[in-house]
Amino acid sequence: MNEEIRNLINALSVDNFRLLVKELNKEKYSTNQVRIIDGPYDGGNDLEILIENQEIRKNIQITVQKHKWENKLEKDLLKAKENVQKFSYLTKLEFYSSQNISKEKRNRLETAAEVNHGLDLKIIDATILSNDSETYKSIAQITYKAHGIKANSLNGNLSKESKILFDVLSGNKNTVEIRKNLIYSYIYSYLFNNPNSRFESIIEEVNNYLQNNIDEDYLLKEINYLKSKGHIVTPNSKEQYQLSVKKQSEIENIHKKIQIQEHKLVVEIEKFILNHSINCEVSELVEAIHKIYIENYQIDIDEIKNTSNSFSSSLKKSFNDLQTFLIEKGINRKDAGFVSKEILTKCSEKEYLNKLATTSLFANLYNSHKLEEYLNNRLQTVYVDTQILIRLLCIYFNEDFEYEDSALIAVKSFHKSVSSNSENVHLVTSVDYIQEVSGHLQEALKLQRFLNLSFISEFGASKNVFYNVYNRYKEVGEISDDMDLVDFIQDLLGEEHDVFEEENFINNVTNRLCELYEIAGFEIIWHPNYENYSSIKRDYEISLAYAGKERSYTARENDLRTILYLSSEDLHLNPENGVLNEPFLITWDSAFYNFRKTLLKKYRQLSYWYIYSPLKFIDRLSVMNFKLSSDSITHNIVALAETNFNYSTKTNSFFDVISTFFNKKEVSKLSILKKLANLKRETEDLEGNIENESIFETQETPITNVLLNIRNYYTSFESNKSFEELINVFENEEYESKIYDILKTAVKNYKSEGFMKKTYFKIDELIEKKD
Repeated sequence: MNEEIRNLINALSVDNFRLLVKELNKEKYSTNQVRIIDGPYDGGNDLEILIENQEIRKNIQITVQKHKWENKLEKDLLKAKENVQKFSYLTKLEFYSSQNISKEKRNRLETAAEVNHGLDLKIIDATILSNDSETYKSIAQITYKAHGIKANSLNGNLSKESKILFDVLSGNKNTVEIRKNLIYSYIYSYLFNNPNSRFESIIEEVNNYLQNNIDEDYLLKEINYLKSKGHIVTPNSKEQYQLSVKKQSEIENIHKKIQIQEHKLVVEIEKFILNHSINCEVSELVEAIHKIYIENYQIDIDEIKNTSNSFSSSLKKSFNDLQTFLIEKGINRKDAGFVSKEILTKCSEKEYLNKLATTSLFANLYNSHKLEEYLNNRLQTVYVDTQILIRLLCIYFNEDFEYEDSALIAVKSFHKSVSSNSENVHLVTSVDYIQEVSGHLQEALKLQRFLNLSFISEFGASKNVFYNVYNRYKEVGEISDDMDLVDFIQDLLGEEHDVFEEENFINNVTNRLCELYEIAGFEIIWHPNYENYSSIKRDYEISLAYAGKERSYTARENDLRTILYLSSEDLHLNPENGVLNEPFLITWDSAFYNFRKTLLKKYRQLSYWYIYSPLKFIDRLSVMNFKLSSDSITHNIVALAETNFNYSTKTNSFFDVISTFFNKKEVSKLSILKKLANLKRETEDLEGNIENESIFETQETPITNVLLNIRNYYTSFESNKSFEELINVFENEEYESKIYDILKTAVKNYKSEGFMKKTYFKIDELIEKKD
């Protein structure tokens, strides 16, 4: 059964389903004399069939009803019985339904019709029609056409024209006239497969592809233009068009190349199916993979059309659907994720599927008049957030190193792509975000103190990027064994810094980082005072709270200033023509999506800005230049579908968080560390803080969440006590037991409303007692 066709049949309108039944019977009986006769005078019949002018007196009824269709069936049986008795109709009733009816129900109703009415009832539902689609081609043709889809043999929803369209279009990639070039390319592709076509056929096919009604006079004018250039000729008749010999040869070469690509893909997938003993056809697996590619570009369509969220949940669903498909076809459930990634990687080595998905992107954007905007190769302002900056610093240190971490791979690809498109990309970041990078470096240096503790393994892994890169370098011998973390970070910065002896570490390191990022091509901005800052700040904090996303006070301030910079139209006007050039924010943080829609709806004076992950921005650049990056697509799909990719100040490990609660250079004598490690182990099976975990969220341990809440509180203006005062209490042996008891109670109750306020009150008492 073709499940795709069945699902599409389910969604057909009344007229389209009637047309399907009509065309099916024309094909079945090899006659053109089939017509719909449904109406007040249809005599209880929906379809009339004549063969050589002789009517087949068969009762035929058609319905798309989803509910109470059995009542209609009973009435139709009575009409059919009357037709048999009065007009000598055959004792048969064919009942066509666009819905799915179980085999058991069909059997029961067909038997009841024979017993109660003496009629041979045959119920033909969407399942039967989809099964018959291999025998009767009209079923797929009408179904696909009704949904604006073209059919083909490999993956069911792309025409021969679509297969070669990208290569034809990339041969004339002048983005100034991209809409015209898209139409020209489709005309060439169509005439290559359908020579001697009339104008009516050409405009019908162009409209079907673009899902648009192109003005006939406009299209005729363009065809005449192509004739004047010698690309199209009419040697047989003025009304029949075909490609010139030169253009035919040009498209033929493209077609042969595409056929080779398609063949290689089929062979690769056939081998894959055989090696993994997957019980499926090549076309079934390709269909599931192609859906993922389409969803990948749907993210771009959502962004360019200003919809609310481009961290596409449907992309994650498509990836999960692929895993489910493989499980159903014999792959072990625990291996499905690995096998899914393997087949996507194999497909990424071939451009074929990416080209098909890209042509769908072009057609969709054509309809919304956004195609030129998407492909415009003007200078793009690209604003980069903290998590990208952190990884860029690692890439700058060693551009040739092959990382295994998904985020570092993504940023390395981003850096490479941006560097090769430097004439089109203007990199921007803020001093705010560079200060956050300095903070991450400081946190990494603080971890050095704990590495010699005998129970360090109980702290678990760190999420500090610099610390993990350092460990990875040591693991593979990229740096010497005797290099410690401090030495590594000093090499990273190109100058010496000591977090415990340097009074102005953050300021000094920020100044150095500004130099490094400016050398790499960044413009570094200081934020001005923004209009409506206070009111927008309240809206932003409400948005974060509603989405369940916690941020430190500093992180909230920095992100809000970024949002206002991106939304300020006067900062992004082209000085030459005064036209708005919408900037791009490169981030993994989904909180920006959630707030952007609210912001622009409430504050109409603010302007739009795009949000892309690093790999999605590579897609944008590669398609803009007609140089597809299939590898980046595969990384993006897998990362979005399975990786925790919401990097924010909330995303920390226990190890990272606990290191910030101690300033002492020598921590081996602090017995509270062992107690906290024990508390982590004892409570890590308790339910975490994030109840609705998504692909963008990270499930923290309860003790980590409690410590994060405490740190965020004491670094905000809500507290009248400082974080330094809190650290003094944690480092005081006299209060170890009391701190432990407070945290142990909080871990079990912190999700209860108002409980953390009680925790802060108890800690305040300890701070006051110490004073």
